[in-house]
Amino acid sequence: MLASKEANEYLEKYHSKQLENSQISVVAHALPESMQMLEKALGVPFFENLGKVAAKRLATMDDPTASIYGLWLMQGIGGRHPLLEKDFCEWFMIEICGERLSALASAEIQGLEFNGLVVFEDLLMALGKTNVSIMKESDLTLEDLRLLDKVWTGENMRVFELISILEKDGERDF
Repeated sequence: MLASKEANEYLEKYHSKQLENSQISVVAHALPESMQMLEKALGVPFFENLGKVAAKRLATMDDPTASIYGLWLMQGIGGRHPLLEKDFCEWFMIEICGERLSALASAEIQGLEFNGLVVFEDLLMALGKTNVSIMKESDLTLEDLRLLDKVWTGENMRVFELISILEKDGERDF
């Protein structure tokens, strides 16, 4: 039986005595090794944090918007870390999208406007930042971009390329 981490914790906490006498067992699935290695390098429980933040965000979105949100996360993280792309995408689809996966996969997204800044907010929170609010691109600081560069890459321009441009512009201002 596959269940989310929260469901496993609930079953273990509230039904442990009943589980001792039943044939149902709760299995906690560890993150794939590739994802554990990234978390170790980052020094934060990035995927645990991202799972919580993304689940909350998805709950506020309609299916087409949630579908694009998931694609942004999977493509950006998978693009930045190709060795964990398969593991991350499977984890995200099963653990975070769960029962909603079928609806998200079939949602019509052609021509839909999407504010990708919410993805950046969520990634920054998963990286341990608090009180993150990004209303426009200029709200992103160089520190924010450096953090994002550790986990995400854009389709048209990599984050480190943007950082380099901003740093050069900053040098001219001094």
